[in-house]
Amino acid sequence: MRISNNTIKIFSFFVFSVYGLTVTSCVSPEIIVKYDKTFKSSQPRIMTEKNMNLWEMVLIPAGNFKMGSTNGLEDEIPQHNAFTDNFYIDKYEVTCYQYMVFCELTGHPKPENWPGGYLALSKYFEPVRFISYQDAEDYAEWLGKTIPTETQWEKAARGVDGRVYPWGDDWFDDAARTIEDKFSLPQFVGWHGDYSASPYGVLDMAGNVFEWTSTWYNAYPNSSAESEYFGSIVKVIRGGSFENSKELASTTYRGIAYPNIVYSNIGFRCAFIPPNREELPPTIIILPDGTVQW
Repeated sequence: MRISNNTIKIFSFFVFSVYGLTVTSCVSPEIIVKYDKTFKSSQPRIMTEKNMNLWEMVLIPAGNFKMGSTNGLEDEIPQHNAFTDNFYIDKYEVTCYQYMVFCELTGHPKPENWPGGYLALSKYFEPVRFISYQDAEDYAEWLGKTIPTETQWEKAARGVDGRVYPWGDDWFDDAARTIEDKFSLPQFVGWHGDYSASPYGVLDMAGNVFEWTSTWYNAYPNSSAESEYFGSIVKVIRGGSFENSKELASTTYRGIAYPNIVYSNIGFRCAFIPPNREELPPTIIILPDGTVQW
């Protein structure tokens, strides 16, 4: 991985047509248009021209936070103090576009829901799905990153005040896509904007797709929970999905999944442990060529 203090612009443009709407965008690193929120509408419209750098990562500062729930499911209890060191986490879920770049440059197998290995341009900015935990780990390693632990994921999602959802304690329909929205696909990453933001500005950590963590499913310290799945059997997944109810999109819900199986509702984002530096900027960018922009 190369370290750079310079800002690098990648000029790679494309034009494609979605349901009759012509979209011009810079796929690395900017998106300037997105679908209408209704997604299946025959009249998509430009909602915003907010630039999004898909490779951006957000700093989660070192310190303690409240992990778990006081009144959730048995495996979410007890709420307890947990600690993380400084780390960065992807601001957005890894997109199909980013995963395609990885596959093209490394020869890694493409997801099974890409017919013939072809990724439709209309799906570039959906979160990638149908990938195993190992696939996610391979992608992360390619960029010099890791898959976040369950502890890292929860801190990035809720901050230090024990909130139920990334944006607060009350559910907000316009902040996440869950099964209540009655759509058969996830939404483009970043679609809900700051409505979905965690205290650190990380987006889409509730709904859309569950996200792999590197943590094996086990009971919390001082928990009375029991499960046949405890041990090195299944990985913890977090955040809920478009195929699941909003109750599963809380910051404390602990889903589980076999790491060697691919799922239609699981994607991921990556973490990055910074080297020892005197100053850590609030955001960084790690590009496919291994350059880290500080």
